[in-house]
Amino acid sequence: MSEHFKSSIDYFEQVAAERSNPSEWNGLRIFRSIETSNDVTFENTTSHSLTLDHTGTARHLSRMDGINFNRPTHPGEICQIPAGLSARFAWEVAGDVQHSSMIIFDSCIFKAYCPEIASCAFLDGHLLPRDFAPDPALSMLVQLLEGELDQSSARGLLYAQTIIRLLALEIAANQWSRKPEPRRVDTATDPRVSKAVEFIHENLSGSLSLVDLAAASGLRPTRLTEIFKKTVGKCPYEYVVNLRIEAAIRLLKHTDTPLSHIALEVGFADQQHMTHAFQLKGQRTPSSFRKWREAAE
Repeated sequence: MSEHFKSSIDYFEQVAAERSNPSEWNGLRIFRSIETSNDVTFENTTSHSLTLDHTGTARHLSRMDGINFNRPTHPGEICQIPAGLSARFAWEVAGDVQHSSMIIFDSCIFKAYCPEIASCAFLDGHLLPRDFAPDPALSMLVQLLEGELDQSSARGLLYAQTIIRLLALEIAANQWSRKPEPRRVDTATDPRVSKAVEFIHENLSGSLSLVDLAAASGLRPTRLTEIFKKTVGKCPYEYVVNLRIEAAIRLLKHTDTPLSHIALEVGFADQQHMTHAFQLKGQRTPSSFRKWREAAE
């Protein structure tokens, strides 16, 4: 890496501002970027971003939250950087510059452009991280929206807003991960256990303790453990671990979210903690599960 190492979205905004006037549509901005250095880093960005590659590269190196990628990129491929993610990119560019388009957006675009899907649970989700990869639908919509930067040929605000709505729906359908909704257990036989179970489901991704569950149920910890096991069939700790494993498996099956992200999202302390829990339950490890799924695909 070189002294040209740049920082985050600020770099792209600076480069784009030098080349064109960025347009803004209610929570979304799009830039044309002409990059002349090979190294860029993202560090805990506050907004989500999609980058569309226009020129392609001979070879593309990146590291996204601890995962390394080393592959060729091609024109039309999309890279997704969720808010808060750390990433580092190095391009071996075929030409002198790297041409791309970049969309920076917040989750408020769902509420603004497709409110019918923007429930509180949905807005708590996040963009799935993805290295440069083919996505024809997103690529086409980004290009159409980029065309609106040219005021001499722009079709107008209503046209741009229609594209943004389609873009938001495409992201919601294929690139957005909501918080997992674990399977519920019928605890109607004891409302105190119901309160504890409800507390678990509402706080599954956070830190849970027996004291917290007892406070939610109105019982002493030892009494809650006794009644919980009779009602649910397992102790609170085992119930929580099972829910977290189920939630992690759903994400492993249906998303490309990094294992470290999955671990935190479902409530494990870290990736190693999640792997240990899988092993104790006789499950294949998350990494081997991911490899098995990729091989099957």
